Amino acid sequence: MSLPPISQRIVEFAGADLPSPEDAETYLKVLEFAQMAWNYSIFSPDSEAARVIDNGLLRMPAPVRASVQHRLLEWVERKKKLFPEDRRIIARLGIKDGKRRLTVEAASYDYDNPKRKTA
Repeated sequence: MSLPPISQRIVEFAGADLPSPEDAETYLKVLEFAQMAWNYSIFSPDSEAARVIDNGLLRMPAPVRASVQHRLLEWVERKKKLFPEDRRIIARLGIKDGKRRLTVEAASYDYDNPKRKTA
């Protein structure tokens, strides 16, 4: 099965939540949250990676934590619904500000087969 580039997938996944690309800093922050939700949807709940995310949430003040946790779980469900077959982990994410547009750059690996090359 050939999957589209992960950079394209993460933009599709973030969808309507992405602000205008002119606001590069906020655009990147939304993509980073999308990356966290995407990866969290793939990790097994008892994995070290999932625990790192959970521990990060626990360090937040309670009202903020509840809001972020709720939003994270919404995005996890979105990922599972939209892209259930895509089990690539997004290992690196960034944006490149070109003269005419913002370009999303991402690197990934297959969670089930880390040695397999992915797009």
